Amino acid sequence: SFASLTLIKSFNEATTKEQIKTLLDSNIAALDISGTYGTLTSDADKLLVADAVLKAKNNTPFTTTYDVKAAVDQACSGLTLIKSFNEATTKEQIKTLLDSNIAALDITGTYGTLTTDDDKLLIADAVLKAKNNTPFTTTYDVKAAVDQACSSLTLIKSFNEATTKEEIKTLLDSNIAALDISGTYGTLTSDADKLLVADAVLKAKNNTPFTTTYDVKAAVDQACSGLTLIKSFNEATTKEEIKTLLDSNIAALDISGTYGTLTTDADKLLIADAVLKAKNSTPFTTTYDVKAAVDQSFASLFLIKSFNEATTKEQIKTLLDSNIAALDISGTYGTLTTDADKLLIA
Repeated sequence: SFASLTLIKSFNEATTKEQIKTLLDSNIAALDISGTYGTLTSDADKLLVADAVLKAKNNTPFTTTYDVKAAVDQACSGLTLIKSFNEATTKEQIKTLLDSNIAALDITGTYGTLTTDDDKLLIADAVLKAKNNTPFTTTYDVKAAVDQACSSLTLIKSFNEATTKEEIKTLLDSNIAALDISGTYGTLTSDADKLLVADAVLKAKNNTPFTTTYDVKAAVDQACSGLTLIKSFNEATTKEEIKTLLDSNIAALDISGTYGTLTTDADKLLIADAVLKAKNSTPFTTTYDVKAAVDQSFASLFLIKSFNEATTKEQIKTLLDSNIAALDISGTYGTLTTDADKLLIA
């Protein structure tokens, strides 16, 4: 018993899966795990089991060698299943695993109640994201991911079904705590600011439907972080003001490869004027909107300069031929079939 005491204390004092693996490797007989852990041949599998044992110990410190054995046997029994989850790369594969292991994962009261493939795939996608973030080591990890996703399924579906910024705002207002956005969205005091953030969240959802509450929170936090900057752009009334904002936010707007390469104020003001026009047409709601306007005008800038610098009809024709879509001339110039006609237009 004294020997066991020392061994138990060693397990309880271990802080890494590597330390646990070393203890398991050197005490297979003492722990009576030759038929489970002792059959493993790869360090990867042993470390997966060791990590599960570490989690079990961290949850409830061991008091006997039977506690260690139980943790090992439990981890080994679910090893093949855990590896299958960790090796899955699509939500469809995760769904198949969930469908065939409802009892083993103890998810009959959550995932097992779902009746549509759409809902199951939404949960499976959330589980896939959780696994990609932190690979599973126990069936409890899988169950936790499933239960978390199921608990927020109705809310996620409500966000995904929303079609207006007003609907998104209502959902945000009533779920500040659940979404953990009290420090960002929860600090906003005006409906105008809330609607600006809600519109950004709507755009994020329309681009990629949400699968977890973390997706919603990420969209909210991103929008809130750029809120002051977006308002500054929307309140600007001159190209000079826009240029000042662009100059001082190149990194934040991720425009170092476009606007950031410009060396003359004339070119920068040309871009700023285009961004101002874009904003006046449709006020910005995210920094991505600003970046898109900059990138679009930057691409056009070099095209326009190329046209202005061209000195022959042949050069103009070459530019027209290679920019039919960009210039939206497929219904006019794009219908021409002879070089003679194209050169006449050029």
